Amino acid sequence: VALGLLGDLGHPATTLLCPHSELESQSASTKNPCPRFSKRPLRSIPQSTWRISDEGMVCIPKEFVNRTGPLYARGNNEENHRRWMVQQEEILNHVFDITFAIAPDALIEACFSQPFGMADQGPYRSLGREVRQRYGWTKSENVTLHDGLFISDRSIFGVEIKLRSRSSSSQILKYASLFAWEEMRTGVREQLGLLYILQNPADSTHWRQCGLDGSQISSNLLETVDATQLPKRIRDLVMNNREALVSVLDRMDLTSITWTDLRSTCVEFCSKLDTSQPGNQTLIRLVEGLVAQINEQVPS
Repeated sequence: VALGLLGDLGHPATTLLCPHSELESQSASTKNPCPRFSKRPLRSIPQSTWRISDEGMVCIPKEFVNRTGPLYARGNNEENHRRWMVQQEEILNHVFDITFAIAPDALIEACFSQPFGMADQGPYRSLGREVRQRYGWTKSENVTLHDGLFISDRSIFGVEIKLRSRSSSSQILKYASLFAWEEMRTGVREQLGLLYILQNPADSTHWRQCGLDGSQISSNLLETVDATQLPKRIRDLVMNNREALVSVLDRMDLTSITWTDLRSTCVEFCSKLDTSQPGNQTLIRLVEGLVAQINEQVPS
């Protein structure tokens, strides 16, 4: 399903083959094991020119060798490249996007509403890159790109994925801005929540990175964030619609689960499905793909 999505249909699931710009959870890229060669074409050396010694050494004619520089060999095989690819946080982001863009309301509620102790059966809508058009941003604006944003008539839930990246108070403000724009567009909601998905249970270190003493948003959060580091759209929101933003921060709950929690919820949900139904069969395969990717990133 994912590999055929070459166009930009709005949702970030369609960006699997494109750069996933400015993910809120994106960490500094790890070193790519793929060697970088010059733009000069590589030249193959036919086996007919080889001479193999009794010791297993391969000798080749001098004309095939760069006499003034080093020799290069392929240091990585297909399995090394595959392992490097699946361990990138961006890949998990894409699989997460695809899964919950397709997932039924009951699974979204189980994964993202119930951790807050909130009940909302939906229907939900998963918002991705279409927020650019929805909130009137121009194509050249780099405002924010969330990991997950789910809206219903009663609720708005944001999901922030964490693997190796740090949290920050500006991330909370960016999600609060998304909530405020949505409420200004479609009305005030009863329930607002930002859910962190972490490798380990949230502790004081995580909340300190968010500029908080605990999971409660402080009344002075706006004052603690360096406005000069925020995108212009959010600075304008703070300046021109401060009351709407403050209202969101006052009503916005924070909580966290671990990747193990999410994996368990998905597995338990699928275990109760009627596997004779074709739709459930598809859902189970979809969730199994997400669980497999979580296992690559966060082993049991």
